[in-house]
Amino acid sequence: MTIRIFTATVAAFIFIFVFGWAFHGILLKDIYAGLPAGLYRPEAGMQDFILWLLGGQFVVAIALTLLISRAANNQGLKTGAYYGFMIGLLSAGSQMATYALMPIPLELLAWWVAGSLVEMTLIGMLIADLVKQE
Repeated sequence: MTIRIFTATVAAFIFIFVFGWAFHGILLKDIYAGLPAGLYRPEAGMQDFILWLLGGQFVVAIALTLLISRAANNQGLKTGAYYGFMIGLLSAGSQMATYALMPIPLELLAWWVAGSLVEMTLIGMLIADLVKQE
């Protein structure tokens, strides 16, 4: 089971990185460009913190893999999707609180919530598939 956990963790990390880059870096780029100055680090300055970003994504990948592999308990994609979606709801709640504290448009919050639900559901399915026993 250990190699399956390792493989699922690496796959989840890659998925989180690619999804985040495509979702935030491409799809939502114009929305982020219209946000008030100083709300986020300048794009040039973000490169100085890339290891923090990657480290955070790897910690999330580890936690998701350990949680979903235990929760899905070899029950397949449907169960992985369920637990992934539930984790997406937890993320959505945090994003809603962020909306109350930061001057971001409601449109961005809606994208964040939708993106979290999709991303976590897909990750749940990915992890459940990779850790299942044959």
